[in-house]
Amino acid sequence: PILLFCYLAIPIWDMIVFTLQKLSVWANEHLLALIDIPAHINGIEVSIPYGQFEVAGGCSGLRYFLVSLTLAALYGYLYYDALSHRLALILFSMLVAITFNWIRIFMIIVIGYQTRMESSLVHSHETFGWILFAFALIPIFILANRLSPEPEPKAESLQVEPPNACPPPSLTARQPSLAAFSLALALLALGPLSAYLLKNSITVPEHYPLHVPYTLGDWQQVPTPKNKNGNQTVPPLSAQWKPNYFNSDQAIDAHYQHPEWAGTVHLAMRLYFKQTQGQELINYLNSTYDPEAWLELDKKHLSETTEYKLLQEASSKQGHPLLIHDYFLIAGERTQHALIAKLLQLKSLIAQRQDAIYIGFATDCKKAPPTTIERTAIDSTVEYRATEDLCLDAEQRLEQFMKAFHQQYALNKRIR
Repeated sequence: PILLFCYLAIPIWDMIVFTLQKLSVWANEHLLALIDIPAHINGIEVSIPYGQFEVAGGCSGLRYFLVSLTLAALYGYLYYDALSHRLALILFSMLVAITFNWIRIFMIIVIGYQTRMESSLVHSHETFGWILFAFALIPIFILANRLSPEPEPKAESLQVEPPNACPPPSLTARQPSLAAFSLALALLALGPLSAYLLKNSITVPEHYPLHVPYTLGDWQQVPTPKNKNGNQTVPPLSAQWKPNYFNSDQAIDAHYQHPEWAGTVHLAMRLYFKQTQGQELINYLNSTYDPEAWLELDKKHLSETTEYKLLQEASSKQGHPLLIHDYFLIAGERTQHALIAKLLQLKSLIAQRQDAIYIGFATDCKKAPPTTIERTAIDSTVEYRATEDLCLDAEQRLEQFMKAFHQQYALNKRIR
């Protein structure tokens, strides 16, 4: 049990952040409907008439979840003999932490609605959350007290035990032996030691760092547009987009154009050679786009393994949208799912490869006529939904470019 408890400190819990985010948004969608606050849900964003809230990774409730889980696991190990009591307390603490975070987000949104987004809690609510969390621990401690075994009543008179009676177990009998304690320490150190040895034996593939060629088949790199005076003009929408991936070892942004296709394609690559804490591909801070600069309009699935995102500039909410296809490349295997990418990283670590890349392709869609866009207004919030033919040309352009790109780099596997 002690060994399992120590593994609560290992940073593997980021894998459930997105699930906690989606659950929080789903719960608040129903809570806001109960009190008749108009809200529009777009991914992890909640828009109300006076502004917009984003349930970011830090707002997923993971910290409260881990604190509750750790306290319940430690209390159960120290004070309970029955496994059922330990599991009951742990499950209850997890449920309380998740529910509390839903209520916390709900309160912040209601405060923002009632104050027209002028309350300081709308923009800074970390301390507010921890104060509320102290109250959320009360039901956990109440259940912990009720599950505790009742003390045995004192005997009113001395009783003579039969000669063959077994003596009561001493307190030292429940303490682990030195051998068991040493084994637990050895197993606990095995993980970090193995990771250290693997990291020091990792080799970077010969073709890194990457060099983007000037041509990819019939596609050629094009410079950023400039005016007659040589000054940079407003670039295409695809050139304004950059993925939100931080602390990469190599960042590549290149723009390509085909002589037979109108428009350009933006190729973005973020490479991580040897990943460390704070410098890793899969992190809740990393994302396909900056949520303050872009709105996600829709997702399109062309196949089971190919998904496109449709973005709109957050500042204007007008004009043509941007079509993006992206994925992760982990030691030669690619996937669009962060959880699978994390598992592939473990596999690649054992194979003594730790290189990981984010690859994104973006291109502008043609501006659609007014009849092909449905607009649903919630006071100041506008939702755009594109029809199927809005980005047909952009899809074909991306498909042709990605085909040329994959032939150049010969990616060997695609993982769902």
